[in-house]
Amino acid sequence: MAGKDTGPATDYTDTEEAALEAAAERAWEEYQAGEEQMPERMTVYGARVEWAGVETPRAAVRLDRLDLDRVGAALSSMKQANARAAQGEATSYTATGWHAQLRALTGTARGSELADRAGLNPTARTLRAWLAEDRPPNAANRRAIAEAYSGLRTYGRDQAQDEARAARHQVVEELNSAIRDRYGADVRFRNFGRIEFHD
Repeated sequence: MAGKDTGPATDYTDTEEAALEAAAERAWEEYQAGEEQMPERMTVYGARVEWAGVETPRAAVRLDRLDLDRVGAALSSMKQANARAAQGEATSYTATGWHAQLRALTGTARGSELADRAGLNPTARTLRAWLAEDRPPNAANRRAIAEAYSGLRTYGRDQAQDEARAARHQVVEELNSAIRDRYGADVRFRNFGRIEFHD
């Protein structure tokens, strides 16, 4: 596969990226099951290929002399991130009243972040009055407190899932980089059947 770089390739959609990552992971596991060394070739079967912005249908594409070290490292990191995300559980924040929830939120940096996301932005004076229970928040602010507190309960799990998504994206980025480094152009594979790695 050779040619000149006629321009950047179109970005993968989230669905295409997920399919490519899953196929690369399967192919890597199949290759590693029988080999100790790093693969240098990759074959993509049944793909529509976008080469530097120009799409060409092909039955199979073989890419040779690839440096796939970073792809292997990204796949390893992704497996670890997926394991952390699978184990992530909601933490045991059980406060039910707005005052107890607000105290929990103001006690952590992540609570402040979640309050900002929920649109809870009282002045320092108002916040002091709420915490001292001199004045209760209105209904909209109570809803914002409850929303932010709910996020506090699931924060660890949500962070782990975000890290897993970022790790999956990194696999595709490293694969794109390995191909670009070798061939000097952006290449995208769409609607492919499967991927294989070879010596």
